[in-house]
Amino acid sequence: MRRTVALLAAAAFVSAVAACTGGGETRGSQTGTPSPTVSKAPPALSAPELEMGFTEVLSQGATRGSDVFSPVPLPKGVTLIALDCVADSGSSMVDVVVETVATFSTDCKSGEVSYYAHELNLSTKREGQVSIEAPDTVRWTMSVQVSKPDGT
Repeated sequence: MRRTVALLAAAAFVSAVAACTGGGETRGSQTGTPSPTVSKAPPALSAPELEMGFTEVLSQGATRGSDVFSPVPLPKGVTLIALDCVADSGSSMVDVVVETVATFSTDCKSGEVSYYAHELNLSTKREGQVSIEAPDTVRWTMSVQVSKPDGT
């Protein structure tokens, strides 16, 4: 009888061990469907708004990196240079250059659109070639706006 109880106990022990380690799975295997990786969409970048009392003389839609534009007329008075930008990661400096007139540095951050309006107050009319100096990791839009002669 003791022998039967010992054999039954041994059989029960082997069954319990087999149940814990069996099943045909190897260590580290995964079951089920993998969870999808969610990536955040980059912020939408739209053209800068036209200010009341101004006329747009140059605009550029969403662009990456640097660009140089043909000269534009810059009348006496106020000229606005609006720049909206966003960096892919981190923070990047972008330079807005109006040849022989001014240079502005702008800090573009990742994850959010940065809005800037640089103002020039010219004492005489002239032409100005606008260029944007930016790394390829920055998307931007730009608008050059001059005040209307009658201010409307």
